Amino acid sequence: MSRARACSPANPGDYRSPAVLVDVEGVLADLRPFEHELSPGSETGARKRWTAFFAHIPEAGLIEAGAELVHALTAIGARAQYSTTRPYWAARATRDWLAARGLPAGYLYSRSPSNGKTGYVHSQFPTLGPAATIKAAHCAFVHDRDGLGAFIDDEPDAVTALRHSGFPAVLLSDLSAATTRQLHSLTRHRRLAPTT
Repeated sequence: MSRARACSPANPGDYRSPAVLVDVEGVLADLRPFEHELSPGSETGARKRWTAFFAHIPEAGLIEAGAELVHALTAIGARAQYSTTRPYWAARATRDWLAARGLPAGYLYSRSPSNGKTGYVHSQFPTLGPAATIKAAHCAFVHDRDGLGAFIDDEPDAVTALRHSGFPAVLLSDLSAATTRQLHSLTRHRRLAPTT
C-alpha cells in the first residue's frame, strides 16, 4: 500500500456499511498546547522538533464534539476509521491514545514512510498541499477498499480540497446539530465527481 499506511486494530468493525473517515487532529485530538515544540527559534532541526511535538500524543486533549460524533455514528451502524497526517512511527501512540479515550475501534491511516520529505502522492492529487494530499490518498484507499461515506475534518481548506478532488468531505462544525437522519446519510457509499 503505497498511498496510505493502515494499522488495523484487533476488531476493525463491521464491513456492511461504508466507512466514515475521521481526521484525528482537530476533530478528536487537541495538540495545540504543545505547538511551542515546533518553534524554529531553537537550534534543533525540524525532525527533532516534530519528534518532540509528537512525544506529547499521550497528553493530547480530547475534543468532545468529535468524540460524541464518532460515538453517534457508530451507534447507527457506521464504521469509524481514522486518518492522520502524523508520520507512520507515531501510529502506535495514536492508536493507544484513541483506545485510552474510549473511541471505537477502527483502522488508522497515517503518513507512510514513502510520504516523507520527497514523496507525497502528488501524481494522483497534484493540486493539493501535503496534508490534503495525504488525506486524499487515505480517502482514495478507503473508497476503493471499503467504500467511503464521508471524511470528517475541522479545516475548511482541507474539506474544500477534498470535495474538489471528488470526495464527500464534511466539516465537523457542520455536524454539531446533525439529526440521526443526517448522520445516516454519511454512511452511504459515494464518490462525488471532481470539480474544476
